[in-house]
Amino acid sequence: MAEPLSIALLMLAAVQGPNSAQRDFHDYPPPVRAIMAELRQSCRARRGDPQFVPDFFFSVDINRDRRDDYFLNSQGFQCFRPGQREAGEEAPPHAYCARDLCMNWLVVSQPRGRFRLAWRGRAYNAMPAGENGPIATQTRANCQSDRCRVNLVWNGTTLVPQRRR
Repeated sequence: MAEPLSIALLMLAAVQGPNSAQRDFHDYPPPVRAIMAELRQSCRARRGDPQFVPDFFFSVDINRDRRDDYFLNSQGFQCFRPGQREAGEEAPPHAYCARDLCMNWLVVSQPRGRFRLAWRGRAYNAMPAGENGPIATQTRANCQSDRCRVNLVWNGTTLVPQRRR
């Protein structure tokens, strides 16, 4: 039988993403643009060359209002030092990932076309498992125990750990 995280990864195909974070910056709602701008600014402050890879950004409908919500995972953000990208080297770890736990954000749609930051937290390998969640994640990298696996579910306001049965 497949493990819960494996099932969650297979269900990823049902999500509308990953979406390319390379599309026009202004196509995103203000909270998403603010997070992206903060990451870019942080990288450029260190004379880095910021790049968002496709698994940075997922469109989901976690609050089930039939409008896109946005799950962002800084594991999909890279900050290259000068010349690294051209040399084909990997980007070094950045401030938004510490000890393999990366910052993640959930921006949800609200009435009248508004959006708000509903959740942020550090996790390893977090990603939506289907159109309406949960967000499958681990509390530590390289941990095979079920104790390290956590599903975050929408409670109407934010993401909370799903109760274990």
